[in-house]
Amino acid sequence: MRKVFGAGIVILLATLCMFEHASAQSVQQMRSSLLSRTMDGAYVKVSEGVSVTEAVAAIEKKRATNGKVHGQRVVIFSDNAQYAEDNANKVLETFNKHYPHINAYKQYEAPYFKVMVGDCLTDEEVHALIRILEDEYPNLFPTNVQIPLTDLGNVRADTREKPDSLHKYDVLPKSE
Repeated sequence: MRKVFGAGIVILLATLCMFEHASAQSVQQMRSSLLSRTMDGAYVKVSEGVSVTEAVAAIEKKRATNGKVHGQRVVIFSDNAQYAEDNANKVLETFNKHYPHINAYKQYEAPYFKVMVGDCLTDEEVHALIRILEDEYPNLFPTNVQIPLTDLGNVRADTREKPDSLHKYDVLPKSE
């Protein structure tokens, strides 16, 4: 009973240590902290499969090299007319005022200036975003993109603490 209690304490302490240092902690550091013995000799044995180690290494490598993931954005403006860049800037500014919680990007893909919004990783996210925007932007359409991992972590500072702002792509009930 005493060993079980001691092992439980060790696991609890190790878990607390993991949460405290999770952002800067590597798998090796976590493993070594779990393997340390307590004063009464209890310890936790950690064994990991090769595939887990390889998956963690691949993710860490991708993060370190500013990797990208496949995703979708919604194009709300696309034009190649004479004042297309000015119009794209206006659309972007207006969108940022009305939807400060959704990331928006202006992009030039010859010969078009585009305004794309959202960082959607699933079809459900892109469809929810389309539902939110379709009344205001009737010519919108989804497009496949490679989203930089850094964009996925970006939360606009002016929307972090507003409780009344929508969560990422919350679907509002449609008014009839």
